[in-house]
Amino acid sequence: MEHELRAIEERYEHLAAELADPAVLGDRKKYEKTSRAYAELEPVVEASKTYRRLKDELGQAREVLDESAGEPELVEMAK
Repeated sequence: MEHELRAIEERYEHLAAELADPAVLGDRKKYEKTSRAYAELEPVVEASKTYRRLKDELGQAREVLDESAGEPELVEMAK
């Protein structure tokens, strides 16, 4: 799944670069098509970024739990 999300993010970045290209800006049909594709991917890319951030936070919380087994305050904070 993560591989597919990375591929979508790369496509999104490519589309963003195309939207800044003067050749695309000068071609109304290509600009509209590129803009539509970019807009369709935006929610997926935002969700992917959120997913990765939360996954990282979960990993950090698990590390705190593992390292602080004898410290109830830190364990509670990590939960």
